[in-house]
Amino acid sequence: RQLARADMVLAGNAYLADYSRRHNANVHIVPTTVDTDLYRPTRRPQPDAPVVIGWSGSPTTVPYFETLTPVLAALQAQYGDKIRFRLIGDAAYRCPELNLTGERWTVEAELAALDAFDIGVMPLPDDAWAQGKCGLKGLTYMAFERAAVLAPVGVNRTIIRHGENGLLAATPEDWKNMLAQLIENYDLRVRLGQAGRRTVEAEYSVHAWRDKYVALLQAAAALRK
Repeated sequence: RQLARADMVLAGNAYLADYSRRHNANVHIVPTTVDTDLYRPTRRPQPDAPVVIGWSGSPTTVPYFETLTPVLAALQAQYGDKIRFRLIGDAAYRCPELNLTGERWTVEAELAALDAFDIGVMPLPDDAWAQGKCGLKGLTYMAFERAAVLAPVGVNRTIIRHGENGLLAATPEDWKNMLAQLIENYDLRVRLGQAGRRTVEAEYSVHAWRDKYVALLQAAAALRK
């Protein structure tokens, strides 16, 4: 009912736009954007330091992270002290198997944590809810020039060009193999991270979409005159 009453609908991805067009003819896609002035790297990862594999989200989405626990446990058994894990967004979370304690989300904590990641992960189930997600988690990893590994669900398939600006992992075996590649290959992490940052700046930044967004709002306002 709300979509039908709107003068204009701005949808974050094609999946949401297709749904919205069932109820409204004036639908435009404006992807989720990142403030690249705020979300930007301030440190360069070191090749000899432990590799930090991180996830950022909310308590409601922690179950997505937990689908990776067996994979991460296997990697920990393989690489030991060469890798570490961080989870941002749920200070109550505990995973003794990974020696992992969740961290509370604040703007400042998120920025510092993302900057400390070497690899950012975004596992998702391939269901209707996840299809509607707009990829913000992956975009923030990429904005920090960190290698991003995302599930090939919904808009993630558009954001990530596999092997160019990030990696897509569908199965537990994919996740294990791709994370292992990144753990072992510092140059690959750097290359994917830098390409990810360029992608966000060009296609998913506030700066890239500012004029288009303002023009759409002005057009919507003009419909009421």
